[in-house]
Amino acid sequence: VAVAAPPLQEEGQEYIVQADDWLSKLAEKFYGDVLAWPAIYEATNAKSNEDESFTFIADPNVIEVGQKLWIPASEEAATVITEFVAQRPTGTEFPAGGALQKILTEGFFTYGLEAQYRPYEFRDENENIVGYDIDIANEVGQRLGGIEARAVDTSWPTVIQTLYDGGFDFILGGMTATEERYQRVNFSVPYMDASSGLLVGADSGIAERADLDGQVVGAGEGTPSVQQLEVTAEELGITYGDDIKTYDDDAAAYDAMRAGRIDAYASSTVSLLEFVKENPEFTVIPFKSDMWAAEYSTAAFRKEDEALRAAFNEILVQMKEDGTLAALQEKWFGKSFETPNVPPTW
Repeated sequence: VAVAAPPLQEEGQEYIVQADDWLSKLAEKFYGDVLAWPAIYEATNAKSNEDESFTFIADPNVIEVGQKLWIPASEEAATVITEFVAQRPTGTEFPAGGALQKILTEGFFTYGLEAQYRPYEFRDENENIVGYDIDIANEVGQRLGGIEARAVDTSWPTVIQTLYDGGFDFILGGMTATEERYQRVNFSVPYMDASSGLLVGADSGIAERADLDGQVVGAGEGTPSVQQLEVTAEELGITYGDDIKTYDDDAAAYDAMRAGRIDAYASSTVSLLEFVKENPEFTVIPFKSDMWAAEYSTAAFRKEDEALRAAFNEILVQMKEDGTLAALQEKWFGKSFETPNVPPTW
């Protein structure tokens, strides 16, 4: 693998981590190359062995405000990166962390989703998968140098396991970042608001969470909405009319709503509003509580695929800054949303 010397940093220097910093962002700042993050990672850890005031970076995904890093000079950085790459095996099998190298070599990437989640992803009249996530993936591919983006329609309840089984390179399917999921994957910077809502009948009389007492409720299997319904019952001291019903996809839940098998369905507000556009007999009410944090849609990556995640993050931030992401949100959601530039962690 050829490694060009980073062009901008002539002398090594100390750096104190600021808010919204991550290694790939610093690599872009000092070297003009998001993929030069191993130089800072390796050099800082080497410095920490000599001077305890420098941070030892145990996990390159996580750096904290106030930590002291070492930004090596360009010549030193190029050497570090060369050694870092040389440690990776060659051949058709790529090592842990080598997903980006595989993608750049093969000229395409694959991403997992379930094509039942309007307007994030769904099948059009020709059975093509279209939507917000597909447009984002295509734009990311172009900014990676004309890489082809290939969507893989999969079962959402097992999407993380399928990722680790090698079914695709990463997940881009409107996934809400949660603490439970963070135990298995690392998240990108948020690219969409994912606040929850409740789908109810327009004439049902259900206007707030407390009105769910005695009602039959449902949520997507493996989604944060299941736990939020559990928290709601405990917080408000209410009892549902039956066990919480779970569904593999929104379409099945909507069928259950139409048939009267459930009285309320919890999911992301934006996806529910998309359904209500064509089904005015239903409405969406807020589903919020101080018992759970703000919710955002993120891409998800295997824990070892830091280089791929870093490249994806850098492109997403660029898309926010140049207005591309806002334009896609206007296209698919009818308005734009503010999202932070910090990957969710716990």
